[in-house]
Amino acid sequence: MNKSLIMKLLQSKDEIKNKIKKFREQKIEVVNIWNSEKIEETKNFNICAIDGSFNLIKFKDFVLYAIDICKVELKDKIYKFNYPEIDIIYNFFGIEEFLKLKMITKEIEVALESETELTILDGSISSFYHYKPYIIEFSEEFYKMYENKNEKIKKLKDKNVISISKTSSKKSVSEISDISLFKDLSEGYSKIFVEKGEINFYYFFYKFENFDVFKIESLKQINQKEVLKVLKFISVNGYPFLLTLAHRNSLVTLKDLKIIAKYLGIYEKTGREML
Repeated sequence: MNKSLIMKLLQSKDEIKNKIKKFREQKIEVVNIWNSEKIEETKNFNICAIDGSFNLIKFKDFVLYAIDICKVELKDKIYKFNYPEIDIIYNFFGIEEFLKLKMITKEIEVALESETELTILDGSISSFYHYKPYIIEFSEEFYKMYENKNEKIKKLKDKNVISISKTSSKKSVSEISDISLFKDLSEGYSKIFVEKGEINFYYFFYKFENFDVFKIESLKQINQKEVLKVLKFISVNGYPFLLTLAHRNSLVTLKDLKIIAKYLGIYEKTGREML
């Protein structure tokens, strides 16, 4: 073992052990806000899940991009609907942020059009709302896109829409992230937390069996147990397989972009050929 690491370990041993003790003590405290309960599944055949992605190739004169949103519906069988967009645009600093803004807006639009009893978005509704790329400060057009995105998100309150996050940096209980605090607990769900602001975001965490902890968000109070019963029905390894399908069927790869470029007869150099 590296000698410098050994010396550092000897110096830091007590401090680190105290931190470990503190972390474990905090984990015990969260039991008071965690409902340990085995969730029984409820069959529901009127659900959809939505995810999106984008990719781009920067040529010397312009940028070729593609965005795709996939909605997977579970009714009498599984239906898949895609909402692709392919175009070119001039290159500018921050184009990735611009395309992400477009993608989020398209996902919200698809969710607003959904007529299922429950619509599930991949990611975090609050993160979508707070996403404010710096490029909007330099263009009135981009700023209007940002405002349009947030106005559409506010309308989700009138729909039965939730989002599910695989990761979260929320620290609603202590200095440790909520997901970290809950990950070793038994199957169940946390109490509902509220992020107050211009609009309120309601969120809680759940865990099925011994799988990972996930975060659910909504723009309104929801019946936790009823939603979890439906999610249990459509989950594989603790995560809704409809979201997995939506992700796989919306993915835009670099290979896809190269095929599109070839089909369009674009053979311009990107300027990276020598790398």
